[in-house]
Amino acid sequence: MQGYHPSPGDYRRYTEQGLRAELADHGFDVEDSGVAVGPASAMAWVAAEFLAFLVSGRSERVYRLVRPVSRWLTQPIKYADRWLDTHPMAHTIPSGVWARGRRGE
Repeated sequence: MQGYHPSPGDYRRYTEQGLRAELADHGFDVEDSGVAVGPASAMAWVAAEFLAFLVSGRSERVYRLVRPVSRWLTQPIKYADRWLDTHPMAHTIPSGVWARGRRGE
């Protein structure tokens, strides 16, 4: 679960399950996978964006000015990842996931 983040484009999202399937589809034996950046970071990102939208009064210029402040205000939410990223259901709304595979022989 992440907000739009072009660099330079933003075309696809992966879930932990999706990464495992991609590896398997390309001939890899999936060794492990998990949450790289947890649900609290996802929440902080979305909350910061929402707050900037709310305060901006539909102005892109104001949005760009208040966004750094909204990110600073929501930053403390991320610290909850220290215990949430190991929650057995953290994979349902993480900010990022990973998977490791080995090429099948």
